[in-house]
Amino acid sequence: MCNGSFAFSRYERKFGKVSVDVWRKMLQIAYDLDLNKGGVYDARGGCVNLWVAPEDKPEDYTWEISKGALKYPRNFLASICGQYVDDEVELYLVIHNYARRDHAEWLLNHSNISYKEYKTMLELSEKGTKEEWRWVIEKANWLIEMAKKESVFKEIAYCPFCGKEFPNLQIFNDFVLHISSHVKVKSIVMAEDGYHIETEKGTLTPADYTKQIKA
Repeated sequence: MCNGSFAFSRYERKFGKVSVDVWRKMLQIAYDLDLNKGGVYDARGGCVNLWVAPEDKPEDYTWEISKGALKYPRNFLASICGQYVDDEVELYLVIHNYARRDHAEWLLNHSNISYKEYKTMLELSEKGTKEEWRWVIEKANWLIEMAKKESVFKEIAYCPFCGKEFPNLQIFNDFVLHISSHVKVKSIVMAEDGYHIETEKGTLTPADYTKQIKA
């Protein structure tokens, strides 16, 4: 409910708190299950966006779901937003049904609805329906549960050449210096999944130099 004070949207729903580690795991899982990899998540800008698919959507979602410039047919519907508070992250759920909004504009422009009806549809596109909220909450709960399970483990850096582990790495350059003792390092590039280390023998991605151990 809108109470005049909100963080992301008038109709946002506060969804509890998680640890910073769990939030980071949520972002990583969302990245791994990205919409362009066949999933319904999209982690960016400090939020996890939720996209409906033809086979995975709220029961009352009736709009066409097209592929457009994406790899799979997807329509944006909602976001899980995180706000850092001390050593925790407050979660907020926000719905933005752009398909409903665009449909309302089309109906108004073609004189099929009144302006009052248009405003009602516009409001509902942010307020969300019962089924839309049910779907969004289900996706958020699943993501949180998976992140909590993974937070039992700690991700550390290790050298893919000699196997040396760096469990308490504070400065990434220290790790790069160690890598340079094995192979010439050309550059460091920040990518969506973390630092990519460009070497004369190829590129090392986080998948090449990180592993999980029990926390």
